[in-house]
Amino acid sequence: MTSEYAIFQHPEVQIYPSKAVFMGKTYFIPNITAVSVEEEKESTAVSDMASAAGCVRFLLVPLGAYIGWLTYDLVPWPWFLGVIAGIFLFSTFVNTMMDQAVKNAKAPANAPSVFKVKLDTNSGSIEVYSTKQGDVAQNIRAALEQAATARV
Repeated sequence: MTSEYAIFQHPEVQIYPSKAVFMGKTYFIPNITAVSVEEEKESTAVSDMASAAGCVRFLLVPLGAYIGWLTYDLVPWPWFLGVIAGIFLFSTFVNTMMDQAVKNAKAPANAPSVFKVKLDTNSGSIEVYSTKQGDVAQNIRAALEQAATARV
């Protein structure tokens, strides 16, 4: 525990004049060069797309086995090599299509926002906290700026 007064306290975040503690990890104020809050839309479309991809991938084995059975007469290999080739080809096709669909998925305009607090430190940039409450993220930014100016 520190004897310093807290500039800002939240269940997972405490900001003091000399340090900031985010979910148990401590960052010393003199090492912080910049702080920013970025707003991102939470995309449910991507998670729905990933869920659909999981369902489609369940079908890979039986469909690959069927393709292997169809190619049994065409290829003089043992039947299991046809099954493996069928699974590989079909899964490559499905993965390519699903990856393209996920890349093109956009969050709806009314999707909830997630606010991410990012710190630039002497050792690089790091996202230290995210919340759905924009006022909490802005208060963290303000408290960090206040702690930085108090140290000068």
